[in-house]
Amino acid sequence: MSTFDPNAFEEQIITDVSATHMTPVPEGADYKAIIDDYKFAEVVIKGEKQLVLNVFFKLLEDPRLEEVGLSADMAPVRHTLWLNLRPDGGIAYGPNQNVGLGKLRQALGLNKPNMQWSQLRGAGPVSLTIAHRADKNDPEVLYTDIKRIDKVK
Repeated sequence: MSTFDPNAFEEQIITDVSATHMTPVPEGADYKAIIDDYKFAEVVIKGEKQLVLNVFFKLLEDPRLEEVGLSADMAPVRHTLWLNLRPDGGIAYGPNQNVGLGKLRQALGLNKPNMQWSQLRGAGPVSLTIAHRADKNDPEVLYTDIKRIDKVK
């Protein structure tokens, strides 16, 4: 990768128009994907700390992507899981706790004791069902959401 030079950037004449929105991954089922990465983030909502897990999937090649001018490298998909925590700050496990996380682990074959978080990177493939969600402030802007995660059949 080349080195960015802020001084040269300031002097550059822009000859192209910048994109103003992302092309969403087409809606549909059975997209094959692997986990590229994941990140935990702590957010505060109404004074309460909440932990979220953002899982970044890399879609495998699919002709539906090519139909809208995307490649697998241009179509990252993020899935956000809001996590339930125990009073000591650890992730809660058990009935009605972190069901979305359980479904993800089940689809990956990792919903068993002694799993390490590092096992998520590169895990898969899984089958994703993709849906679109319109931006609340601009209905022409569509976001790619994961509606369902399953084992590959």
